[in-house]
Amino acid sequence: NAAYFLFILAFSGMEFSLTFFAADRFDFRTAQITQMLVFIGLVLIVTQGMIVRRLVPLLGERAVAISGLALLTAGFVALSVARDVVVLYVALALLSLGSGFATPSLTALASLLANSDRQGQAMGTFRAHGALARVLGPLLAAVVYWSVSSIAAYRSGAVIIVLSRADGVREGGSVSYLGLPIGTIDHLGIHDGKVIADVRLLRDDAE
Repeated sequence: NAAYFLFILAFSGMEFSLTFFAADRFDFRTAQITQMLVFIGLVLIVTQGMIVRRLVPLLGERAVAISGLALLTAGFVALSVARDVVVLYVALALLSLGSGFATPSLTALASLLANSDRQGQAMGTFRAHGALARVLGPLLAAVVYWSVSSIAAYRSGAVIIVLSRADGVREGGSVSYLGLPIGTIDHLGIHDGKVIADVRLLRDDAE
């Protein structure tokens, strides 16, 4: 939940400020901003519809999620230093790819790690974290963007994504539910389109 919250916090802040950034730094007008947003949408469609569905069976949800967060970090850094349109679009491609990788992977892992009888509650909590981040992200981005600079806003986004990677699910890491540790992850993988995790429960160790 924390990883998803931080990811959405940073990404929603970027989405909110992007049109202002494009207008301020590149003097984009309505048509150019529209083209930029269409580009982002197309990259997301291709990423989630074609690339992720092929990568997950090969790499697993964990690796795809971590790769997505790494791409997002690079995208935020590139966006902060973009001085020409080519670098801007490279940054947008990295950010869109990263979001396309991270969103479905983190969602699948959140569902996977919840007990079957509490999956609805767990996913509700997961979605609530995302909704809260979408409210706070634009507010925080606006404060930093206009009080400090666009560079500070997007580099702060990169730092937030790094923090989300540190909180990410990993093999050998702990599994918790509602803040309580329940076991450790021995292996993450996929079978027949479903994410599979071997979890060593704490109660098994006690027995």
